[in-house]
This record gives sequence, C-alpha cells and structure tokens, in this order.
Amino acid sequence: MQYLLWIVIVTLFPSSCIMSLPSEILAAACAKASKNYKYDSTLIRTKISEEFEARTGGKHPYDWQLNVAEALLLGLGCIVVASTGAGKTMPFIMPLLAEPMKQVIIISPLDSLEHIQVYI
Repeated sequence: MQYLLWIVIVTLFPSSCIMSLPSEILAAACAKASKNYKYDSTLIRTKISEEFEARTGGKHPYDWQLNVAEALLLGLGCIVVASTGAGKTMPFIMPLLAEPMKQVIIISPLDSLEHIQVYI
C-alpha cells in the first residue's frame, strides 16, 4: 500500500491572507506528470470536486483548495496560511477523494482540530 505522509503544523495568524502554490509551478508539475505518468489534471480535479460536493451537501471546493490538493498528489510542498475556519484542513483530505486507497497522516498540535479530523 502506498502511503502519503504530510506533516501539518497549524499556526494561527492575525491576518486572513490565503497563500497558495504559484500556478506556474503547479502547471509545470502537472505537465511533467502528464508526460511521464499519463496524469490527467482535469480528470483528477473533477473527481475531487464531485466527491467533495457529494460529501459536503453540495458545497464547492475553493480553487486554492484544489490547487493545494493537486500539488500534494504531485509531491509538491505547500504552505497555506489562512484564518480559522477558512478551510485549510480540506486540501490535506481531498487527495483521498481521488485516490481512496491511500492513507494520510496529519499531525496537529491542536487537540480540538485532531478530534474533528478523525470524523472527516
């Protein structure tokens, strides 16, 4: 079984800015994966979006969440800085919507966040 390991450290910042992977880096990684492994970015993003909507009562994922999820699937590192409740946890879970046989381990210093993540 293939494992995905992401160590997530959640830090609260006073600002509510959201930073995501620059589109050029993600596009280059998608192109390389497409060439080397027949990776289909559109198919993966559609699959993640449809499964996300089905599991969340029709809510749509934000583009930055899809970008981070796809970057993680491609093995790229990401830093997401956003305020509480902005949806930072979902990009770490979303790759499982595309590849449910993989496993994700999230390590968080916040007990309440760990409890919530168990039930997602």
